[in-house]
Amino acid sequence: MAMTYCSIHSQAGQLQQKKAEEAQKQLEQLTNEELHLDEQLLRARAERGEDPERDALVVEERELEEKLEALQKKLINLRKYDFNALQKEIQVAKTAANRWTDNIFSIKQWCRNKFNIEEQTLDKQFEIPPDLDYID
Repeated sequence: MAMTYCSIHSQAGQLQQKKAEEAQKQLEQLTNEELHLDEQLLRARAERGEDPERDALVVEERELEEKLEALQKKLINLRKYDFNALQKEIQVAKTAANRWTDNIFSIKQWCRNKFNIEEQTLDKQFEIPPDLDYID
């Protein structure tokens, strides 16, 4: 039993050590790669030197990006005036208005039948305009 425990403990230790060595190798490899890339970057910057045309293009790029961002914000603000969206909202509003108009007519009819009240009296008491009608 003691041999099995020691054997398992030893295998786990070896596995951990192997993983640590692999991680160390990977770290060294990535560190070397980083140094190499830093050197390439420094060489590229040195070769590029001062180029006024490039600097002007960089400034123009920044200006265009700012302009694009401003236009995108403006587009977001203008979306609330989208014709198709407004048409849908108008249709929803018309449907709701017609539903409430139908409710008013139903209540008027119920009151006429239940309490035997004339329509003109109901309209006057509840300030319902005589020209109330559905929206086309």
